Amino acid sequence: MTERPPEHETRPYAAPPGPWSPTTVDPAPHPWAPYAPPPPPRTAGTADLAVSIVLLVVGLLAGLVASAMAFVLQVLQIGCEPGDPCSEGVQDGVAIAIAGPWLVYLPLGAVAILLMARQRASWWASTLAVLGATVVWVHGSWVAFDSATW
Repeated sequence: MTERPPEHETRPYAAPPGPWSPTTVDPAPHPWAPYAPPPPPRTAGTADLAVSIVLLVVGLLAGLVASAMAFVLQVLQIGCEPGDPCSEGVQDGVAIAIAGPWLVYLPLGAVAILLMARQRASWWASTLAVLGATVVWVHGSWVAFDSATW
């Protein structure tokens, strides 16, 4: 290794860098500058936590009631002959009304719980879980009613 020639030396060895040194970094003139620190993450407040928990509990209770009411839809099969498309349509609608809301509610409920654990806003996942489960149950009951009256 060769030593640096003295004419290339800008300061003596072991001397602290001066204020003109390229090692000093000026603060970022704008918050969007590439070397500016990222903004702190937004954390969820108590209202968000309370709303999410209430929505998840209401959704759980509504899912239990909706599944029980889906069994009542089996009554629609009384007027159908065995092997008739009416009977199969009612069975399909009842299956959608029983299992469908849980297939929507459980994953979105898990996302809401994960967001609450990470202290992020989770009200949107709880709301989607409840609304999505409701829409799927209504669709299943519509399929059952529509095939029974067809």
